[in-house]
Formats: sequence, structure tokens, C-alpha cells
Amino acid sequence: MAKQKSKSNKRTKNEASPDSQSVSPGRTGRAVYPSSGSPVCPSAPDYPAATDVWPVLPTSPSCPSGWDHHDESCYFLHWHDKYDWIESTAFCSTHPHAYLADVTDNSENAFIKGLIVNRFANERDAHVWLGATDEITEGVFVWNVNNQKVNYTDWGPGEPNSIPLNIREDCLVYWAHYSWKWADLDCHQKCYFVCEMPMYYDSIIGK
Repeated sequence: MAKQKSKSNKRTKNEASPDSQSVSPGRTGRAVYPSSGSPVCPSAPDYPAATDVWPVLPTSPSCPSGWDHHDESCYFLHWHDKYDWIESTAFCSTHPHAYLADVTDNSENAFIKGLIVNRFANERDAHVWLGATDEITEGVFVWNVNNQKVNYTDWGPGEPNSIPLNIREDCLVYWAHYSWKWADLDCHQKCYFVCEMPMYYDSIIGK
């Protein structure tokens, strides 16, 4: 008589072993079913802790309050009192990333002159410093902020004239008597001035 085959210990692939548990699916979000049949939630993902630093995302560029915007720069016309060229340069540098203004094209020049005319239209001696000097090499003006040679110019009649007059005039100014065209002037003279800074981005934390 043939022996009766004993019941197989093999289980189908859908049956769990009584002493084992399904492998965690990681971060798939699916529950894990051990042999007991009760679901077990997967471990939570590694989200940043409350103390972690979230990235700072830029919003639209802007200028500080009281500054005027043109192209990619902000400008501040100091009209309350007058300083010499060195003092004016130092004053501008007290604002982050600011400097005594440089002018590189006609559009920028016209914009700054517009600020000056709007403020000083009725003031005869409202000369305004710009950030260039020829102190190192007479007749070769460079912008103080980057030591780049002045290429665009808006000289008034006969300017610059320190060489023919044999006087020391090493700093660049908007000269009111020329309807604010450029002139060279003794750096120790007292004038108004205009500061410039690049536009900056406001920052929002955690957005």
C-alpha cells in the first residue's frame, strides 16, 4: 500500500512565515503586515529638524527706502549738506555695497541729472560729486569703485581744464553753471553728492 504523502510545509508566496516579517518598503508609504496580521506603519522620512536652516529664496529686486531706482542700480542724492570728495566717498560707503556714483552711459547720466534738476533747479551753486578722479595720472579719470577708466563722458565747455589753468582739480563733479555737465574740481571743495548701489533682493525665510 502506497504511503500517504505528508502535508507539505511549503507556503505560497502570498503567505508569511510565522517567524518572519515582511521587509520594510522604506518610504513608499505602504503599511507592513507581519505574521500577526496587524499593519505596522513605515518609519517616518528624514525631514529637517526644527533647528535646521531652510534655504533663503530671493524675491523681486528692490531699493532701500529713500533711494531711487534706475536700470540695475539704486541712487541716493545727498542734498542736506555739502562735503568734500573724500568725505562724500566715505559717506556713501557707510551704506552696504554703496559708493560714490559712477556713470557709464547716457541713460544713467540723464537719470542722475534728472534727480539733480528736480532737487536743485533754483540753486545756483548746487554742484554734485561723482566718483571719478585723475589724481594718479593727470588727465586720465578712473572710477574710484573699480579703478576702471572713464569712457563715457559729458564734459562741459573747456573741461577738464586743470592742465591749461595749471591748477589742481582732480575730482569729477556735476557743475551747476554748465546745467550740470561735467567738470573737474579741487577735491577739497564742498559739494553735494550722489551715491549708488546695486539693486538687492529682499529675503524671505522658509518660503
